Amino acid sequence: MSEGTLTKGAIKEQIESVLRPVEGNPPENMGETTPESINSYTGGILPKAVRDKAREVIRGSQMTQQQIARKLGVSRPQLTNALQGRFGLGTNAANRLKKLILSGTFVRQSDLFHPV
Repeated sequence: MSEGTLTKGAIKEQIESVLRPVEGNPPENMGETTPESINSYTGGILPKAVRDKAREVIRGSQMTQQQIARKLGVSRPQLTNALQGRFGLGTNAANRLKKLILSGTFVRQSDLFHPV
């Protein structure tokens, strides 16, 4: 394995550390380059930019929606409904989702495999 290559376990550990329960809002300096709608999201129905970015992060995380939902402290149907814009998230789950989106600690699955 090359020096910059992460194992599946290391990636999963990074994601889990990001999704540990947080108190209050994420630090103000997180995600300075992200759209204002992500920075200002504090709960309720997810704005389209937040839904789109959350889907991108989940797809690249190598974790199922069920696993992500557990880490956010919600059920899988609750996460699915939030990603569809049907229902919102509470403040704690919203902060954990925002922290995941802003962390940038995800790797696309295709990036893990290099042609021989």
